[in-house]
Amino acid sequence: MNAFGLLLFFELLHIVYGNEKPVFTVTQPTTVFFDEGTNTPAGTSLYTFTATDSDLTLVYLSYEYDPVESSDMFEINETQTAGEITAEVKLKDLREFDYEVQNAYKIYARAYDGVQYSGLSGVLLNIVINDIGETPTLDPPTTSQSFSAEEGPAGSKIGDPSFVVVDADSAEIHTWTVTGGTGEDFVNVNVLNGTLTLRKTYDRENTALTEEVYVNISIADRFGLTVETAYYVTFSDTNDNIPTFSPSYYTFDMNNENISVGDVLVTLTYTDLDADSPNNEVTLSLDTSNSYTDYFELVESNITLSIMNDLVYGDGPFTFYVLATDDGDTPLTGTATIEFGLPTATDPTHTTTTLIPPQSTGGDEMASNTEMVGVMIACCFIAAVIISYLLVLCWRWHTYGQCLPNSLRSADCCSLPNNDEDEDEQIIASIPNVHGKDGSGLGKQYGNY
Repeated sequence: MNAFGLLLFFELLHIVYGNEKPVFTVTQPTTVFFDEGTNTPAGTSLYTFTATDSDLTLVYLSYEYDPVESSDMFEINETQTAGEITAEVKLKDLREFDYEVQNAYKIYARAYDGVQYSGLSGVLLNIVINDIGETPTLDPPTTSQSFSAEEGPAGSKIGDPSFVVVDADSAEIHTWTVTGGTGEDFVNVNVLNGTLTLRKTYDRENTALTEEVYVNISIADRFGLTVETAYYVTFSDTNDNIPTFSPSYYTFDMNNENISVGDVLVTLTYTDLDADSPNNEVTLSLDTSNSYTDYFELVESNITLSIMNDLVYGDGPFTFYVLATDDGDTPLTGTATIEFGLPTATDPTHTTTTLIPPQSTGGDEMASNTEMVGVMIACCFIAAVIISYLLVLCWRWHTYGQCLPNSLRSADCCSLPNNDEDEDEQIIASIPNVHGKDGSGLGKQYGNY
C-alpha cells in the first residue's frame, strides 16, 4: 500500500470511530539553511517536528529521507506525551556537511494515531547547505618557485607556475595577484592562470636593477580565501650591446726618422656595455683585408710599429681598421678607423729600407711620374726646335750674310730672296763694283756696265 492509500485508510478509520487525526504544528514545507564544514559541528540541532492529537492519544512519527542514504547523516530524538510528540533532528556525531558532496537534504515526517490509526498527516523538511568555501591549496605544496629569464622588453614571458591550485569548492575560479616584493614594478602575473611576464622593460645594463628579484603571489577564491606563494626571477644578460671605441677615429703621423719597431703609435679606448661575461669581454684584431696593417701590430690596446715602412714621404693619408668583437653567443663587432700619413722628410739624404713589397697607392705615384716624363719630353722637343732654328740662322749668315729675321734686322740688311732669280740678283748686288784696266766695270749679270 502506498502512502496515499495508507492516508486514505486512516481517514476512513477516523470517520468510523470519530477520532481526531494528529496534526503537525507547522503544516507547510519548512526550509532551513546550514553552512558546510566546521561551521555546523556534529550534534547541532537542525529542526524539531511537533505533532498533536486532540484525542490525547499517543502520536507516532515515521520518516523518509532524500536521498535515501542520507539517513545516516541525522539522528532524531523523540519526546512523546499524551496527545503530543516532538522530534528533534540533529547532525550525527562525526558527520559534516559538504556542499560539494551534497548541497540539500529532504526529510518527510508523518504523524499517525497509535491506537486505532484514526488519522495520518505529513510535513516536509528541506535542509539546504551553504557553500562557505574551502581554503585553496597548492599541489605539490609550494612556498616559492624560481625562474630564469633573459632581460627583455615589456610583455616578455618569464614562465608558468609548476604547481596546480587545489580547491574543494566546486566550479571555483581563482584570482592571482602580485602583493609585493622587489620585482613588483617589473613583474606581472596573469590574473587567471598565474603566468609570469615582464610588466616593463628590464635591462641589466641599468645599474639600479639587480640580477634577482622576487614577487609575493596571492591566489584567492571567490570567498576571499587565499593561499600564498612567491616567485623568484633571475635575469641573465643578453648580448645586446655592440663594442664601441671612444673615439671611433684615430689619426697619427709616421716619421721613420724618429720611430722604431715596437713603438706605440696609438692607444685605443673601447668598452662593451653588456652587464655580464662573456657578453662584455672584447677581443681586438686588425682588419687584415687592408694591406697597410702589415706595418702594425696590436699589443693589448696599443697599436705598435711591427716593421719599418717603405712608403713615400709626404704621401697619405692611409687608412686601416681595428675590430672589437665580444665573446657573446652571437658575437657583435665594433670598428675603429685608423688614419696615418707620412710627413715630408727633414733629411733630403734620408733613405728607407724596403722590408715588404711596395703598397699600392691607387695610381697616384704612377700618375705623377708619367706627368714628369711628359714635361721632360715637351721641353726636349722645344729645345730641339730652338736649336734647329739657330742652326738655320747661322747657315744663312754664313751663306748670305743674313742672320736676323726681317722684324729684327737693320735697314741696310737685305731681305730674303723670294725665288731663285731674286736670290741671284741679291748676290750680284752684294758684290762691290770692280773696274777693269780699261776702266770698264762689272755690272749686273757679271757684265760690263
